[in-house]
Amino acid sequence: MLLTGIEKTARSLYKARDNKLIYYIVSEDYLNALKAMGSFTELDCKLAGHLQFICCIPKNTGERSPCEEDQESLLEDVAVILRLRNPKRTSHA
Repeated sequence: MLLTGIEKTARSLYKARDNKLIYYIVSEDYLNALKAMGSFTELDCKLAGHLQFICCIPKNTGERSPCEEDQESLLEDVAVILRLRNPKRTSHA
């Protein structure tokens, strides 16, 4: 049921955004739970080119791969990009 909802939402958003890729930011635990579902691999193949999962890895004290982002940093970077793309408009009375 959850995977069906993700698929419907992703396809709708993809079409509404003029066929632009949808990025879905999730925690590592959430992505692992999705992968544990039997039909996730099939869904991932169906939505290739429509939906891209981005996994946030929480900070830890050990070393991590250079391709991993900690969650706080990644979400702040996304917020900066959104602010640049959609600056607040000043209203003129």
